[in-house]
Amino acid sequence: MWRKTRCRRKNFLSIRTQRISHVVRAFSLSSHLLTLSSLIVLHLSTTHVPPTHGLDNLALGKPAAQNSVWSERGSSPAYAHLANDGDTNSIFNQGSCSKTGSPDERDGSSWWIVDLLHQYLIHSVKITNRKFTDVNKLKNFSVYVSAGNPREDGEFPAVSHLGELCVFRTSGIKSARTEQLSCGESVGGRYLTIHKIGNSNLVLCEVQVFGELILTLSSSSSPSTSTTAPAPSSPSSSLSSSPPSESGAASPSSSSPP
Repeated sequence: MWRKTRCRRKNFLSIRTQRISHVVRAFSLSSHLLTLSSLIVLHLSTTHVPPTHGLDNLALGKPAAQNSVWSERGSSPAYAHLANDGDTNSIFNQGSCSKTGSPDERDGSSWWIVDLLHQYLIHSVKITNRKFTDVNKLKNFSVYVSAGNPREDGEFPAVSHLGELCVFRTSGIKSARTEQLSCGESVGGRYLTIHKIGNSNLVLCEVQVFGELILTLSSSSSPSTSTTAPAPSSPSSSLSSSPPSESGAASPSSSSPP
């Protein structure tokens, strides 16, 4: 009887020891996998994430231009760069809205364009309308995205030469309202153009652009570092954020009051 009890205790201890051994091995293996996984995530996050990514406002402070600049005596010209200065103030007379003057003579349209300086996959655009205005002022406009500068195309500003369509808006944006307009499908490019048909001014109190940086492959890099972000210094732009060199001279316009 004593021998049977001793044998049972020995078998029990043997089985329990084996279970503990399996648990220790499993924990050791999971710890190695966790450590390896952490290293992989850390490597990717420190090597491949560009400085500008996600849903930042890509248009903020970037070079902008428009077909003409509205101005009148006693007020500052409504230059294009005022539409992407980061100020969503919708009161026009307080100087943070852009406004075109005379329509483009080539097709009677008004347009505003921003150079994002890098190629992005654009998801949506936020547009702020001016306060104390008719809802019909800001309607029937389109948003296009192109890889190259559409102004260098001889057919510009024909809609067929502005790039890929992101948004087509027929209804008006209400007074002092900011609306986020999503692209039907995300569109890749560097230049974003807002194009309005009709003999009326294009007034934009703020334009915000949201998207993600398009990473490029470097042929000289090894596979582990082939995905590269743009250099810290931004490329030069054919557009200019400085008022004197914007498209269209600042000239008086009586097409609509400020």
